[in-house]
Amino acid sequence: MKKFFIALLALALVAGNLFAEFSVGAWGRATFVPLRTYIDGNDDNANKTGAATEVGWGDLPNFAVQFSLSGEKIGFISNFDFAVPGRDGNLYAWWKPNDIFKLDIGWVRWDVLRGPDIFESFQNPKYTGSGIDLPDLVFNRFTTADWYIGGKPGAVLEITPIANLYIGAAIATGPAGSDGPKSDPPGNYIAAEIEDVYKDSQYAVGYNIDGIGLVRAGYFGKANNGVGDQVIQGAFKLTAVDGLLIDLGVGYGLEENRDNQNTISVGLGVQFATDLFGVVAGVGAWLGGDGEKAGGEYPKLEISLNPYAPLSFATIGLGVAYGLELGKDDSSHIGFDVYILKSVGGGEIKAGVAAQIYPGAPDASKQNIIIAVPIQLTYSVW
Repeated sequence: MKKFFIALLALALVAGNLFAEFSVGAWGRATFVPLRTYIDGNDDNANKTGAATEVGWGDLPNFAVQFSLSGEKIGFISNFDFAVPGRDGNLYAWWKPNDIFKLDIGWVRWDVLRGPDIFESFQNPKYTGSGIDLPDLVFNRFTTADWYIGGKPGAVLEITPIANLYIGAAIATGPAGSDGPKSDPPGNYIAAEIEDVYKDSQYAVGYNIDGIGLVRAGYFGKANNGVGDQVIQGAFKLTAVDGLLIDLGVGYGLEENRDNQNTISVGLGVQFATDLFGVVAGVGAWLGGDGEKAGGEYPKLEISLNPYAPLSFATIGLGVAYGLELGKDDSSHIGFDVYILKSVGGGEIKAGVAAQIYPGAPDASKQNIIIAVPIQLTYSVW
């Protein structure tokens, strides 16, 4: 009987391959920190030492696998996270009747116009203290899946009417209301008003000029660039010089009730690489606020730098991060990390030492310091 079911399963898979294509890939990361020390320069009793297993953007490792099932013009994609079981990013069905139009429904990410993800992985608040989330700061992705959307399912329209022209919309509707006509009191299956749905959605267009670069502009009802929601963005990526990438984006927040808060964002990413060395630099600025007034924000500046050298046995590099709130005393911070990274079949291993330093208060001569020793494993199999 077991052999019969095995044969039946094999037959089903063979038959399925006549009409569909199945693929599996995986990406995940775990960072083991055997030592993290916090030194409070103002209070010896507050000093602490600990350890953790995490990732740079979260408190737990991220282990995930993605699989897809594709027919001729319709299919399904799922990314499943094993660390916190459930959806992580994409989980959607798609329909592509031709080369011009594609419709995705579910929890979707489409990164065709997004800003560059070029920082080394220790350049984040946990290790160097870097406060730049560069990709969305330069230009937001299309998404119905991310935390700032609220994880609401919806639809993404991908339109490419001619070569190099990209038009998109991400309509995050959220689920239907649970109360219908027979509920008490009677409901209407409406959880969100239509005006709010389309106001909170995302619309953008981009055009890639061959040999020059990518220009894009858009409106993001929900955004991840630090100046509230209802953000208009424009960006340009220069790709005309071999080995050099420059991507500059500017955003302006239209959201009401942001009196004295920052409403202008600027993101700049630069990467230059040769066979002997490379350097990555990033700048983030948030402007227009007035921290001296009630509910206000001080303008902020963040800078990150990462020179590195790809050697025969591994890559060695240095990360530096600096930031401050303009006009606010004792608001600066500086951090750095030194690391070694070794690529292996199916991923990489990386280890280093990182530190971030903050001015103490009320005595600025006493610094608060966080030192960490991260050891990171990343698998990437596609």
